[in-house]
Amino acid sequence: MRTKKLTNSLLLICVLLITNASADFLEPNDVVMVIFSQKEGYHAAHADYLRKGIYEQASALEKSSSISSVKTYFAVKTCAKYHADRIPIIKNSWAKHAINLGYFSDVADRNLREAYVVPNTTEGHCAKTYGILQEADKILTKNGFNWLVISDDDTIFSVARLLRLLTCYNPKHLVAIGERYGFRMWDNQFGYQYLTGGAGMVLSAPLVHEMVMSDACNCPSATTPDDMYLFGVCLSRLGVEPVHSPMFHQVFAYNFL
Repeated sequence: MRTKKLTNSLLLICVLLITNASADFLEPNDVVMVIFSQKEGYHAAHADYLRKGIYEQASALEKSSSISSVKTYFAVKTCAKYHADRIPIIKNSWAKHAINLGYFSDVADRNLREAYVVPNTTEGHCAKTYGILQEADKILTKNGFNWLVISDDDTIFSVARLLRLLTCYNPKHLVAIGERYGFRMWDNQFGYQYLTGGAGMVLSAPLVHEMVMSDACNCPSATTPDDMYLFGVCLSRLGVEPVHSPMFHQVFAYNFL
């Protein structure tokens, strides 16, 4: 009974796991405590590292509970001005644990062999993200990949823990996972939920294919907000409800205070 009351209480405590050199072990600096509301999303609060008990529980996760990264493709959104400072950080951290990874930029770079050139915009980024979906659909189909992970070039992942999360979902279904926001949710006619792009997101291969094949997901303009349109309006038109996970965050916890 006490457990049920705790589950239904306003706030729950969750742990955001951020990657380090060894993706299966944590250092205190790699963990941020997040407090969130079950009903209304979450309200994050910063904690000065973690207590010993939570540290031990988080570190005790088993490798056997994850799926292979062989079937997962990571697409990193970037642009020329960040190639020199952001990409090396990605390569020296979480990219070591991502077998299939590509960088999607506005220019070709001989030092970035895994790069694909897609349209770039200074705001909104709908055309750029849609270009990524189009290219990724070809990559997923050709290689038989199950999942597409889209991230910005300043997003940090724990690949091992992300793969564990994906064991909860069927990649044959239309699935979109990330940090879910709401736009005009009081308006039953025009309100909708969407996944915020800054937190990173995961899409199943069938959903990616459906998005690029459907006229419902064509960007109204190149500068339309990509997350609100592609991962909100588009998903709504396709009858797909985005899945919220407290493991995704677009900013540090203290930014919500």
